[in-house]
Amino acid sequence: EIPKRDWSSDVCSSDLSTSGSSNLAVKKAMGVCSKTKADTSLDWAVNNIYKAMSSPTGTNEQMVYDNLKKLNTKENLCKVVQRYPQIYGASLFDALDGDFDREDEWAQISKIIQGLKG
Repeated sequence: EIPKRDWSSDVCSSDLSTSGSSNLAVKKAMGVCSKTKADTSLDWAVNNIYKAMSSPTGTNEQMVYDNLKKLNTKENLCKVVQRYPQIYGASLFDALDGDFDREDEWAQISKIIQGLKG
């Protein structure tokens, strides 16, 4: 006979990524972008971030971080947040959430966003 078990303590990686404070901070920061218009002049960043997450060898986290830093301003981040789904059909946050699972990865993204001007 199989003993009864309390499964409520089991956690999968998707639970971890959505419960981390840095993940929520990034989601909130991107959530304020709804009034910003998408801008095709930043397609280079959109495409580079997508490529970094679509590598056959796995996500190139450093390339994502570097391209987020190159945006320089929160306004540019918001333009990329709005443009990303127009090109790739998913939100930038959802794309990141599918590739970044650890709190330290989300903390790095959150730190970069906090360091953007504006």
